[in-house]
Amino acid sequence: MKKKLALLLALALLMTTLALPVVAADPVPRVIIDGQAVTFDVAPVIDNGRVLVPLRAIFEQMGAKVSWDDATKTATAAKGEVTVIVKLGSTSPTINGAVKTIDVPAKLVEGGRILAPLRFVCEAFGGVVSWNQDTYVASVDTTGETPAEKETIAPVEMTLTLQQAVDLAVKNNPQVQLAAIDRDKKTVEYSKAKNASSKNEDNSSYYGRLTEYLTPKIAERKKQQAEQVYDITVNGIKIQVERAFYELIKSRENQQIAENALQRADEQLKIANSKYSVGTVAKIEVTQNEAAQAGARAALTSAQSNSRQKMLELNKLIGLDMATVINPSGVFEFKAESFELQSLLDKAGQESMSIITAQNNYDIASWSLDFVVSYYGSGNWDAQLTKEDVNSTRVMLQQAKDNMVTTVNQTYANYRSLEEQYQYLSKAVELSREAYRLRQLSYEVGMATFEDVQKASDDLHKAEAALSECIYNYNTVKSAMKYNIY
Repeated sequence: MKKKLALLLALALLMTTLALPVVAADPVPRVIIDGQAVTFDVAPVIDNGRVLVPLRAIFEQMGAKVSWDDATKTATAAKGEVTVIVKLGSTSPTINGAVKTIDVPAKLVEGGRILAPLRFVCEAFGGVVSWNQDTYVASVDTTGETPAEKETIAPVEMTLTLQQAVDLAVKNNPQVQLAAIDRDKKTVEYSKAKNASSKNEDNSSYYGRLTEYLTPKIAERKKQQAEQVYDITVNGIKIQVERAFYELIKSRENQQIAENALQRADEQLKIANSKYSVGTVAKIEVTQNEAAQAGARAALTSAQSNSRQKMLELNKLIGLDMATVINPSGVFEFKAESFELQSLLDKAGQESMSIITAQNNYDIASWSLDFVVSYYGSGNWDAQLTKEDVNSTRVMLQQAKDNMVTTVNQTYANYRSLEEQYQYLSKAVELSREAYRLRQLSYEVGMATFEDVQKASDDLHKAEAALSECIYNYNTVKSAMKYNIY
């Protein structure tokens, strides 16, 4: 039974070597004191909702003199008439002898640095701290000046092509780095297993034959899978970046659509005021146009906020400072690309992580069965149990293949449908734009009502938004097929 467990453990180890999750790392908080960015030798962190920074560095930035008592693990900072004492691990620091309570205690981190809550330290010496969740920036004011009186730091602007954004993400993403480390580790483990096999002189015992035959095969397959995981992880990052890049361009497009809608509302209000001034419309018509203008302005504000959010998401994904302003280089456009369904199916069958994992599990189970039968014979209990492992992994392999065929077919059908939708929606935008122009002309000469013009404007806005969504969906589906990530 112990021998059987050894085989099951080998199988389980392979089954757990799955694709690494592709997630973007949390951004590192930045600290700005009186308009100047602060650089630390140990990066600030967020712990339980609090920004922690190197204790000595932040005390000195606040102009305080710092001393450290290693016996009591206590830091003392003094500036003018204020003395602050912070003890490692304590949530009860003191200011001029008065005990204060903090949510997160000072803690020791790698490198021998002590991190302490930024807000407590700065406010203890009269600083005013504000936190921007969007940009991950903590700003500290020690001058007492109003924001208008202080010199602001212009954000860094960066123009990026899609390929540049992809390259940055692949370079900076920690999941890619972890996949590379695991790939290299599995290569070393395979070399070790081959070396042990070549030096094995025990060809008769169970473990001797396991070392010579089965262990190297498992190690080799793990190495191959780790190489595939790395490639799939890179492609996963690429498709995430492409989607985020297209999301940002789409949000900018939608912002332009909202700006156009506001411009139309401004024009309509101007016309309504002119007509009211000469007595051809009632005051209610002006009021209705004012309400429409306010609604368009609110929609523009929402579109601007969404565009800002999409930019932050892209910043986070490619590892840029959250305050960086990204200007995506490229046009939000429909660019047709040809794919063959059978080629997509063949590629998915070879590169899909679910199929790779299922195939490896089946192969390992088959090798294990061959090994057990060769040693114990087919009538052995362990051989019979291992045979059932082969049967179950065979079923799971077929299930993975069937699921992938279904997914690829659905994606391909969606891709072809979006091509047709684009043609229809493009024509719909043209028609809606012309309909609005004619309604506006009719309204100017008294042949149409405010409601008619507003409906035409709304229809144009919806048509433009639908076309924008179609282009985005087409590009993301195209990326999925290009990188074989479904």
